[in-house]
Amino acid sequence: MNRASQPRTRLDPHSRVTLYDHHPAPADLRAEVLQGLSQTQKCLSPKFFFDRKGSRLFDAITEVPE
Repeated sequence: MNRASQPRTRLDPHSRVTLYDHHPAPADLRAEVLQGLSQTQKCLSPKFFFDRKGSRLFDAITEVPE
């Protein structure tokens, strides 16, 4: 799991509820891209390849039983 996909806030250490920041600051996105591209094996999160419509389509495809 890369740094950007880690939880930003935990309500209670014993809680199973975790909050994620789905609208990170541009500096966080830049840092995530730089971290992924500076690794020996380059990687980028799939979120950088989909716009809102593409994300909805991807989500729908992953729900298909096949």
